[in-house]
Amino acid sequence: MRESAKQLSAEKHGNLRTMCETLLVQFLAEKPYKGRGFAWLQPAPKGTPGWVAYNVVVSDDLSARVKAESVKIEVSLTTLLYTALDWWIELDRKS
Repeated sequence: MRESAKQLSAEKHGNLRTMCETLLVQFLAEKPYKGRGFAWLQPAPKGTPGWVAYNVVVSDDLSARVKAESVKIEVSLTTLLYTALDWWIELDRKS
């Protein structure tokens, strides 16, 4: 997923930070998790071989919005971010 995100950001967004800002704003606006059949993705536990940590850097305002939404919908921040990134990559594949 990390490589797909890097490639997508380079092709369409210039860098990962800009892409993460865009995808999280859209994810929060569309709230796909309110639809039927939506499934949260669970990232592997920290330290799992083959998994690389991925830090999402966004503005303080957006960070606060994402954290507040994760608390509101009772899903971990890690799960929300991981799912949002996968959702964004899938949207791109469909377009």
